[in-house]
Amino acid sequence: EPDDLTQLFEMATVGPHVYQGTFETLIKDESTVEELVRHGVHYQVYDAASVVAEGKEGAPRAYARLEHIGASHGGMLDLYGADDNVYGYSPVQVVLGWLVHHKGVGVVPGTTNAAHLAENSPRSLGEGDFVFQP
Repeated sequence: EPDDLTQLFEMATVGPHVYQGTFETLIKDESTVEELVRHGVHYQVYDAASVVAEGKEGAPRAYARLEHIGASHGGMLDLYGADDNVYGYSPVQVVLGWLVHHKGVGVVPGTTNAAHLAENSPRSLGEGDFVFQP
């Protein structure tokens, strides 16, 4: 809550430097994010990949748009069955890349799958033509 943050910043002699929050908070709760930015606190999202993956069923049009954006940057990758001969970005990579490159948001990997960790690593997201214009 913004009021709680305001009170924290008024009382603390050393404020927080990192805030870990949800993708939903980042997108919907502008007042909280603005309060954090105003005090130089870095926002880290810990659930972006799972939110995007759930969108395949829950928000198919939005997910299809993410697939289109990924495809326009070199090919098509399916998050759960990538063909090794196809180059491109998955919908998860599109969102993670946008967060990192355009919003300055940190992303906390939450996968136990080594292939997904490598696919969504800062190195993978920082290579090539990964400058999305959604």
